[in-house]
Amino acid sequence: MDKEQWAGWTLLLLVAGFSTIWLYRMEKDSAIMSEEDLSRVPDYTLGRFTATQLDKTGLLQHRLTAETMVHYPVIETELRAPVLFFYDKGQPAWQIVAEQGRVSPDNKNLWLLGETIMERQSVAPTEQLRLISRDVWIQVEPQTAETIEPTTILGQNAETHSVGMKVYLPTHVLELRSQVRGRYVYQ
Repeated sequence: MDKEQWAGWTLLLLVAGFSTIWLYRMEKDSAIMSEEDLSRVPDYTLGRFTATQLDKTGLLQHRLTAETMVHYPVIETELRAPVLFFYDKGQPAWQIVAEQGRVSPDNKNLWLLGETIMERQSVAPTEQLRLISRDVWIQVEPQTAETIEPTTILGQNAETHSVGMKVYLPTHVLELRSQVRGRYVYQ
């Protein structure tokens, strides 16, 4: 064999070797990507669903409904038009409505995305409240709702605005974070 044939064979072997390495890496990368992609594939979807949680005594604690729920095996569950109800001693205490939502895999955290309206359910008009905000984080235990977004609080003869708030749902205590201003009309 002369030098040109050796050079040709060497070049051919190098190309074949690099091609094999490149194909092996592509196959390995696609296997890794497919595992990641699988976590983004829902394992089930429900339409117009309701999930109910009872307390230790069997009384309603909270109930979640939504137009659709898309459940993923590893990441958050997505909700469209969620409505969350919290109960106190089996009686309605809060109703929270949002445009979208996400539930953590352990079901302990809920992120209500887009416009979110919280209403305190009460028979006495003086105790009724309506909170209007965006992107509210709900902790199921210890039943809190908070946001860093601008919030409007409407009560009987009162209107309050703040940027950021936290609500302790069982006690109805509100923490207003900053830029708080209000108006009260005495009748």
